Amino acid sequence: MLTKVNTPLVGFNGSIVEPLGEIALPISIGTAPMRATRMIKFLVVDAPSSYNIIMGRPSLNSFRAVASTYHMKLKFPAYRGIGEEKGDRRIARECHANILKKKSPSPVEKKNANINLRKKNIWEKVGIPFRRLNNMSNK
Repeated sequence: MLTKVNTPLVGFNGSIVEPLGEIALPISIGTAPMRATRMIKFLVVDAPSSYNIIMGRPSLNSFRAVASTYHMKLKFPAYRGIGEEKGDRRIARECHANILKKKSPSPVEKKNANINLRKKNIWEKVGIPFRRLNNMSNK
């Protein structure tokens, strides 16, 4: 069930996406008998992405997982030993190539490119009072 959250996501370019809500889903990694399952909370957004989900450090830590990007492997303790998830280099290359083929910028990207980046005005344009951001960053 989707629950309401009041946590905006801020991108690297300063763009802000309001989540539709938060949902907890059972996530399993590995194959039986070397499988682990945890309930993981995800923010649901209506935004284009090349990913189905993004699992951050808190999720990986809940599995006590260790990732190696070089080996494209994820290892984690399972009920009967050490479980392992392996990446597929061919599929990874295809996904990367598809991202590079990205078409012209979307209307949102064009609009964000034209934002005046004076420190005070950028947050007013996206609807967050600058004073509120200062208070949040000082905590």
